[in-house]
Amino acid sequence: MINRYFLAAVWLMSGWMATAQVATDPMIFAGTRTINVDGLIDDDGDDVGISLNLSRGWFVADYVEVGGKLSLGFRGSDNMNWGLAAYGEYHIDQGYYFVPYIGASLGLQYIEIGSWDETYLEFQGYGGLRYFFTSYAAIGPELALKYATEEIYNRFQDSFDWEIRLKTSWYF
Repeated sequence: MINRYFLAAVWLMSGWMATAQVATDPMIFAGTRTINVDGLIDDDGDDVGISLNLSRGWFVADYVEVGGKLSLGFRGSDNMNWGLAAYGEYHIDQGYYFVPYIGASLGLQYIEIGSWDETYLEFQGYGGLRYFFTSYAAIGPELALKYATEEIYNRFQDSFDWEIRLKTSWYF
């Protein structure tokens, strides 16, 4: 009888070898354009929330991307928010499928809950790791630290918050 640890090792090695055979050259050079999508669906105990973030960027130099973001969100039937932001990112090319990056954004955000509304500026510093499964498509996690000019986060008690996002990116 074959040992289950042996089967697990064979399975992991075959996955590594299949990955090692894929030739991927990430498109993170001057002139490349990008579209990024991330979002979430969550439940805070009272209402279900839906958030979608779209961004469009251009590599103005090798490894340096600038662009704009649009964010939309809803929670329950009486909570809506949207935002527009500009961002910049630096990608750290290591000659491999995994590309770490850091970035920052500054944007104008609007939130409406019932008859109450607020407009505020939001600054985000973030970093992550993209896995390029082809030269023109990537997926990966991102950690964002957010600061707002108003106490808007955590049920209007904080002006600082954080998020972990899973981001998909397309390059052309």
